[in-house]
Amino acid sequence: MRKLIIAHLLAAVCLSWGFGLSFHDDGSVDIRIVAVVGNTPILSTELDQVVFMYGIQLPADSEEVYKIYGKILNDLIAEQVIYQAALAESITVDEETVNQEFSARWDSLVSQFGSEQALEETLAAEGLSLSSFKRKLKDQVREGLIKQMFVQRHLGQVEVSDEEVQKFYEENRDSLGEYPEQVKLRAIVISPPPESVLWAESEKKSRQIYDSLRAGMKFADAVEKFSDDTTTKHSGGYIGEFAPEDLPENFRNALQNLSPGEYTQPLRGSEGYHILKLNSRRGGKLSVSHIFTELPDAGEMAHKTAQAVYDSAVSGVSFDSLFAHHTADSSTLAGGGEVGPLPINSLPPALAMLIDSLGKGAYIPPIEQNGSWLVLNILDIIPAQKITPETHLDYLRELARRQKFSDKLDQLVRKLAKKIYVEVRDPKLARYVDITQ
Repeated sequence: MRKLIIAHLLAAVCLSWGFGLSFHDDGSVDIRIVAVVGNTPILSTELDQVVFMYGIQLPADSEEVYKIYGKILNDLIAEQVIYQAALAESITVDEETVNQEFSARWDSLVSQFGSEQALEETLAAEGLSLSSFKRKLKDQVREGLIKQMFVQRHLGQVEVSDEEVQKFYEENRDSLGEYPEQVKLRAIVISPPPESVLWAESEKKSRQIYDSLRAGMKFADAVEKFSDDTTTKHSGGYIGEFAPEDLPENFRNALQNLSPGEYTQPLRGSEGYHILKLNSRRGGKLSVSHIFTELPDAGEMAHKTAQAVYDSAVSGVSFDSLFAHHTADSSTLAGGGEVGPLPINSLPPALAMLIDSLGKGAYIPPIEQNGSWLVLNILDIIPAQKITPETHLDYLRELARRQKFSDKLDQLVRKLAKKIYVEVRDPKLARYVDITQ
């Protein structure tokens, strides 16, 4: 497919950089096959997409640019070699796992665009439908999981000894730099309430409206001021005429002994609570109006609770008290809500900026995370410091493990590449592709 989803974005980016394998100064697109793995081509636009997605800043020197693109091509060839080797071993992944991973990826993508409609509009501008893009993304997810299973089968769990960690440190100590600035936080996690709480909240609001009616408020005024039914809000709450047998049993029973002009106590419906008013009885039918109290949205209710917790914390209520009363995260209970230390540069940029600007001791306004809301207190900020085994052993162990895994994976890919046909067709990139060497 010559017309790719981000072609117009890539064109703008490559124009500003002055370079792109597929894009010319006049804005035209030349999609070329730069390599072939087995019977699968790798296109020049696939390399451009990697440059765009990872925000790689290309240098002015064209030879250095080809070096970067050659490294990207080398990685794409390795990915394709692993995938084809996995297919040769008949590795498959169950559909439930694919669907779970796809859902997580899709939710993240929609969040980046702001809404599914915004994503759909972007796709439509490129001549693609939402359904076709979903199929393509799902195929990518499936392929990624298959490659993961293949690597796991052949490499297993890579561990490193204390001696390997020390050797890694000695060999790389001059290039490790500083361990980044860290932050210790305390977190109160506010999760969406269970359905029973939502029903209780709806009933509470309906009961308050009922009390207002009993205190003398006119029904029509209460409808105008309180009802969540926007379609009847400006017509006195009128919902129609009904045969008694067509009404829910609790509605029918509550209305049967009323005189015209009287109203019921709050009654539970399918989506919230209703206060019903009997307008008249004619021809065996009941003319009914209502004041509707909708079931609250669980996410909005959690947000309101989080905002109230934040306001209380800022006003001086102790963190421990708020934490004990509100947090829904059992994993942090024993530590009193403490999280970290965490590298600040690993946090979302907006959160990192808030931490930097607010400083130690401050509270951060509610932040949404995976459907819950967090109220964070900055417990401490630890300056960047030199990396040493004495203070950063776990970090060094993970770096050493990653390098060992990378080395083993590189050996595996090179071994596979000798059995699978690989051809690099772009001579300028070929000199930087070492996977078959």
